[in-house]
Amino acid sequence: MKIIVRETKRCRDIVKGLLDFARPMPARKTNVDFNSVIGQALQIVDNQLSCRRIIVQAELSTQLPPVKADASQLQEVFLNIIINAETEMRLARGRGNLLVKTETIDNTIQISCKDIPLSWLW
Repeated sequence: MKIIVRETKRCRDIVKGLLDFARPMPARKTNVDFNSVIGQALQIVDNQLSCRRIIVQAELSTQLPPVKADASQLQEVFLNIIINAETEMRLARGRGNLLVKTETIDNTIQISCKDIPLSWLW
């Protein structure tokens, strides 16, 4: 039931995103925690990634400052990046190891997604 509820909410958010795209609205900017947005994006595609033999390792810094942004738009961006990475890893090798990392460098939040060799995980 939890999966059904989660996926129903995800579908609702996708439809809302499509409607927002069709009728552009001003961004709803609030203080956003990047790690939370990335975590939610990873949860949305968790089942898809595991079914397609993609291992995800998240290294999320606890020192990130909040940023004024539209959380829904950021989540959509991260979902696209993660899905594109999954597609390329699957096409290249039929599987993959995705490292999603957040860190602060010189007062800038850096987010990276890397296809890492299996040996790095062990």
